[in-house]
Amino acid sequence: MFGKMMSERLGKIHFWITVVAFNVTFFPMHIIGMAAHPRRIAFAWDSVNNQGYAFLKHVQYLNVVMTVGALALGVAQLVFFYNFFHSVFKGEKATANPWNAATLEWCAAESPPPHLNWGPTVPVVYNGPYEYSSPLAGDKDWIPQTQRPEGA
Repeated sequence: MFGKMMSERLGKIHFWITVVAFNVTFFPMHIIGMAAHPRRIAFAWDSVNNQGYAFLKHVQYLNVVMTVGALALGVAQLVFFYNFFHSVFKGEKATANPWNAATLEWCAAESPPPHLNWGPTVPVVYNGPYEYSSPLAGDKDWIPQTQRPEGA
Protein backbone atom coordinates (compact mmCIF):
# COMPACT_ATOMS: atom_id res chain seq x y z
CA MET A 1 0.00 0.00 0.00
CA PHE A 2 2.88 2.36 0.74
CA GLY A 3 5.35 0.83 -1.71
CA LYS A 4 7.48 -0.74 1.03
CA MET A 5 8.02 -4.38 1.95
CA MET A 6 7.34 -5.53 5.49
CA SER A 7 9.73 -7.92 7.23
CA GLU A 8 8.78 -11.50 6.43
CA ARG A 9 10.49 -12.74 9.60
CA LEU A 10 8.47 -10.38 11.81
CA GLY A 11 5.33 -11.31 9.85
CA LYS A 12 5.86 -14.99 10.64
CA ILE A 13 6.53 -14.20 14.31
CA HIS A 14 3.32 -12.14 14.42
CA PHE A 15 1.36 -14.94 12.75
CA TRP A 16 2.50 -17.73 15.07
CA ILE A 17 2.11 -15.71 18.27
CA THR A 18 -1.38 -14.71 17.10
CA VAL A 19 -2.42 -18.29 16.25
CA VAL A 20 -1.18 -19.73 19.55
CA ALA A 21 -2.45 -16.85 21.70
CA PHE A 22 -5.84 -16.88 19.97
CA ASN A 23 -6.31 -20.56 20.74
CA VAL A 24 -5.05 -20.16 24.31
CA THR A 25 -7.52 -17.31 24.76
CA PHE A 26 -10.63 -18.77 23.16
CA PHE A 27 -10.40 -22.58 23.36
CA PRO A 28 -10.78 -22.69 27.18
CA MET A 29 -14.07 -20.85 26.76
CA HIS A 30 -15.52 -24.10 25.43
CA ILE A 31 -14.46 -25.91 28.58
CA ILE A 32 -15.79 -23.33 31.01
CA GLY A 33 -18.97 -23.08 28.94
CA MET A 34 -19.49 -26.83 29.39
CA ALA A 35 -18.95 -26.25 33.13
CA ALA A 36 -21.95 -23.85 33.02
CA HIS A 37 -19.87 -20.73 33.50
CA PRO A 38 -22.14 -17.75 32.80
CA ARG A 39 -20.94 -14.84 30.73
CA ARG A 40 -20.18 -11.49 32.36
CA ILE A 41 -19.54 -12.24 35.99
CA ALA A 42 -16.69 -10.84 38.06
CA PHE A 43 -14.67 -13.34 40.07
CA ALA A 44 -13.77 -12.28 43.56
CA TRP A 45 -13.78 -15.54 45.51
CA ASP A 46 -13.17 -13.84 48.81
CA SER A 47 -16.30 -11.73 48.30
CA VAL A 48 -19.61 -12.71 49.80
CA ASN A 49 -21.34 -11.77 46.54
CA ASN A 50 -19.86 -14.64 44.49
CA GLN A 51 -20.72 -17.54 46.79
CA GLY A 52 -23.41 -18.51 44.29
CA TYR A 53 -20.65 -19.41 41.82
CA ALA A 54 -18.65 -21.72 44.07
CA PHE A 55 -19.36 -24.59 41.65
CA LEU A 56 -17.03 -22.84 39.16
CA LYS A 57 -14.00 -22.80 41.45
CA HIS A 58 -12.49 -25.80 39.65
CA VAL A 59 -12.34 -23.87 36.33
CA GLN A 60 -11.13 -20.56 37.75
CA TYR A 61 -7.56 -21.28 36.59
CA LEU A 62 -8.82 -21.26 32.99
CA ASN A 63 -9.80 -17.61 33.36
CA VAL A 64 -6.19 -16.88 34.28
CA VAL A 65 -4.97 -18.89 31.26
CA MET A 66 -7.35 -16.95 28.99
CA THR A 67 -6.12 -13.66 30.42
CA VAL A 68 -2.50 -14.60 29.70
CA GLY A 69 -3.53 -15.63 26.17
CA ALA A 70 -5.31 -12.31 25.63
CA LEU A 71 -2.23 -10.40 26.78
CA ALA A 72 -0.06 -12.44 24.40
CA LEU A 73 -2.54 -11.67 21.62
CA GLY A 74 -2.04 -7.97 22.35
CA VAL A 75 1.75 -8.39 22.27
CA ALA A 76 1.44 -10.05 18.85
CA GLN A 77 -0.35 -6.98 17.56
CA LEU A 78 2.50 -4.82 18.88
CA VAL A 79 4.86 -6.92 16.74
CA PHE A 80 2.65 -6.20 13.73
CA PHE A 81 2.53 -2.46 14.42
CA TYR A 82 6.30 -2.33 14.84
CA ASN A 83 6.75 -4.22 11.57
CA PHE A 84 4.30 -1.92 9.78
CA PHE A 85 5.73 1.40 10.94
CA HIS A 86 9.33 0.25 10.59
CA SER A 87 8.65 -0.80 7.00
CA VAL A 88 6.91 2.49 6.18
CA PHE A 89 9.93 4.52 7.21
CA LYS A 90 12.89 2.15 6.75
CA GLY A 91 11.59 -0.78 4.70
CA GLU A 92 12.97 -1.78 1.34
CA LYS A 93 11.11 -0.53 -1.70
CA ALA A 94 8.61 -3.02 -3.08
CA THR A 95 8.90 -4.18 -6.67
CA ALA A 96 5.97 -4.04 -9.09
CA ASN A 97 5.04 -7.67 -8.35
CA PRO A 98 6.70 -8.59 -5.03
CA TRP A 99 4.94 -11.96 -4.61
CA ASN A 100 5.37 -13.15 -8.21
CA ALA A 101 1.60 -13.36 -8.58
CA ALA A 102 0.29 -14.49 -11.94
CA THR A 103 -3.00 -12.58 -11.78
CA LEU A 104 -3.83 -9.63 -14.01
CA GLU A 105 -3.92 -6.81 -11.44
CA TRP A 106 -0.14 -6.99 -11.01
CA CYS A 107 0.45 -5.70 -14.52
CA ALA A 108 -1.48 -2.46 -13.86
CA ALA A 109 0.47 0.78 -13.58
CA GLU A 110 1.54 1.92 -10.11
CA SER A 111 -0.66 5.00 -10.51
CA PRO A 112 -3.45 3.86 -12.82
CA PRO A 113 -5.46 6.42 -14.77
CA PRO A 114 -8.80 7.47 -13.25
CA HIS A 115 -10.81 5.41 -15.75
CA LEU A 116 -9.97 2.07 -17.32
CA ASN A 117 -7.24 0.85 -14.98
CA TRP A 118 -5.12 -0.26 -17.93
CA GLY A 119 -5.00 3.04 -19.76
CA PRO A 120 -5.80 3.31 -23.46
CA THR A 121 -5.02 -0.37 -24.23
CA VAL A 122 -6.50 -3.32 -22.41
CA PRO A 123 -3.97 -6.13 -21.81
CA VAL A 124 -4.33 -9.35 -23.75
CA VAL A 125 -4.79 -12.41 -21.54
CA TYR A 126 -3.08 -15.62 -22.64
CA ASN A 127 -3.15 -17.72 -19.45
CA GLY A 128 -5.40 -18.48 -16.52
CA PRO A 129 -4.93 -16.58 -13.25
CA TYR A 130 -3.25 -19.50 -11.40
CA GLU A 131 -0.54 -20.70 -13.75
CA TYR A 132 1.88 -21.87 -11.07
CA SER A 133 4.18 -24.88 -11.44
CA SER A 134 3.48 -24.93 -15.14
CA PRO A 135 5.92 -26.89 -17.29
CA LEU A 136 5.80 -23.96 -19.75
CA ALA A 137 7.05 -21.52 -17.10
CA GLY A 138 10.68 -22.49 -17.38
CA ASP A 139 12.80 -21.50 -14.40
CA LYS A 140 10.36 -18.86 -13.02
CA ASP A 141 7.74 -21.40 -11.83
CA TRP A 142 4.87 -19.07 -12.75
CA ILE A 143 3.44 -17.45 -15.88
CA PRO A 144 1.76 -14.01 -15.82
CA GLN A 145 -1.61 -13.83 -17.54
CA THR A 146 -0.26 -11.35 -20.08
CA GLN A 147 2.70 -13.50 -21.19
CA ARG A 148 2.27 -15.64 -24.27
CA PRO A 149 3.36 -19.19 -23.39
CA GLU A 150 6.46 -20.44 -25.19
CA GLY A 151 5.58 -22.55 -28.18
CA ALA A 152 2.06 -21.07 -28.45
